[in-house]
Amino acid sequence: GFALLINTAFSNDGTLYRRGGDSVNRSDIDSGITRYRTTGGAVQRYTSLSRDYYHLVLDDAVFTISGALRTAGNLGGTGTLNGGTVPVTVNGSLTVAAYLATSDVTTVGGDWTVAAFTHNGGTASFSGAGAVSGGPFWNLTVSAATRTLAGDITVLNNAAIAAGAVLDGGAFTLSVGGSWTNAAGAPG
Repeated sequence: GFALLINTAFSNDGTLYRRGGDSVNRSDIDSGITRYRTTGGAVQRYTSLSRDYYHLVLDDAVFTISGALRTAGNLGGTGTLNGGTVPVTVNGSLTVAAYLATSDVTTVGGDWTVAAFTHNGGTASFSGAGAVSGGPFWNLTVSAATRTLAGDITVLNNAAIAAGAVLDGGAFTLSVGGSWTNAAGAPG
């Protein structure tokens, strides 16, 4: 891949286009979009930052991660994310076309709209308000706010709702194959 060396502060007020395997020594974690295009490969991890990207977009290929991935905003696009075995944290919405999930924990603060999802034995944890569709999930947790089903959901193993959190099924069905823990205390 290519390398970009930035010697001073980096502010991304637009879109930075990259290819998998490229290297950039700085990332803007409070604005802008980083868009990986056309060539699959590795999504760069920034170990010295609290987040790796603000908004991250993956287009038309399979992209892998080798270390914990963290976005301050959304992670989306027409590409595929291969989560491997490390935590994935998306403070905004997860809207990629396909997600081969981490076998660890995927935490999402916004909406979950993944057309093709493979759970890999991992946990989907929802930390903020938003809608969820897709699945099936292996483990599912709602740790805060109100999570609303946007379709029928299957959890093959365990589902848990933390105290103060809500899982609103509306007219949809939630099927749980393992244990169901509702620390919120009220039907959800």
